[in-house]
Amino acid sequence: MAPPGPSGPEDGHITVSSNGGTASVLIHYEPALSVGGAVGIFADLEATDCNLFDQAPGVMTFYIVHVLTAGALAAQFAAPMPSCMTGAAYLGETSPFDIVLGNTQTGVAVAYGRCLGGPIHLLTVFYLVQGMSQACCEFPVVADPRVPSGQIEVPSCGFVLNYGAGAHAIINPNSSCACGSVPVEETTWGHIKSMYAPDEDR
Repeated sequence: MAPPGPSGPEDGHITVSSNGGTASVLIHYEPALSVGGAVGIFADLEATDCNLFDQAPGVMTFYIVHVLTAGALAAQFAAPMPSCMTGAAYLGETSPFDIVLGNTQTGVAVAYGRCLGGPIHLLTVFYLVQGMSQACCEFPVVADPRVPSGQIEVPSCGFVLNYGAGAHAIINPNSSCACGSVPVEETTWGHIKSMYAPDEDR
């Protein structure tokens, strides 16, 4: 299996020489997300709002949505509760799909049953909150820690394994932080584990 391509923007130059002179052209590469897309956490099913509020006491509902994909058969990822969600407890999750293996806390695979394009509502996740979550609490979608690639895996309609990006939500945003429509960046389990480590381990 070929390794994934560059995970972020890259710049390069192409130099052309001719009898009329030499010219160098800057080439800017942005990795395409049309196949793997991005899996993110949202406040709404339409995937338009990734700013969430810990309004306690009560149940907080998140929606996991696969966006920016031209076609996919499944997605495998994780979305464990971050330590900045102080006083919260994971209650469970539901899915509109019949085949769901695992859960967002330890790693989950959702099979779509047919080729779909985004946005695709994958899961609705419920937390019991006490109003103690920290301001600007970042809640990302990351790779399932069980997959060897260390990336969010998205089998395509052509039965090719592609890699998606992890988008994130912000809990209790304020004037210093907020998330945009769909921030996308490659998010691996190794990169994200430090966010969940106790303060004394950082």
